[in-house]
Amino acid sequence: MARKALSEEEKLRSNKKQLGLTWAEIRSEIDANGGTLDKRVAVRGTSHTARVIVRVRTATYFFKWAMSIVVEPHGRIDGIDWEQTVRDHRGKAHNCTGWHRHMWKPASLDRHKECLQHFDPKSIKDFIVSGFEILNVQIKKGASSDASGKLPLD
Repeated sequence: MARKALSEEEKLRSNKKQLGLTWAEIRSEIDANGGTLDKRVAVRGTSHTARVIVRVRTATYFFKWAMSIVVEPHGRIDGIDWEQTVRDHRGKAHNCTGWHRHMWKPASLDRHKECLQHFDPKSIKDFIVSGFEILNVQIKKGASSDASGKLPLD
């Protein structure tokens, strides 16, 4: 049986996104902008313009944390946040309370939500590290990143 071809949004979600900042620069940007990071990223294998947006305006209310990937001309194509009730697009057996991934599509907007059972950040840094891994966002290697270029955990 032939595999269904991936949509352009699915391809963009799966491609690596290069954020040209180190962990220290990310923290600095978030602190300077009231808990928000909004930066352009290079997406491998495409000429589309993309942005990564992270909102962590308070350390005490994780349900106010969110991150997303916005790609022109498609708009928001991917993201992670927390909701009290999540109706997973895979069916009732997958529904949850809590962290989930939005997979926006032009026709259905954000109706495609997938619960993230093993996503349980305990800090803002953990949220960003774990979220970037899921959304395929890589940061610039710096003094505070390990040899793989991934963000270190405290």
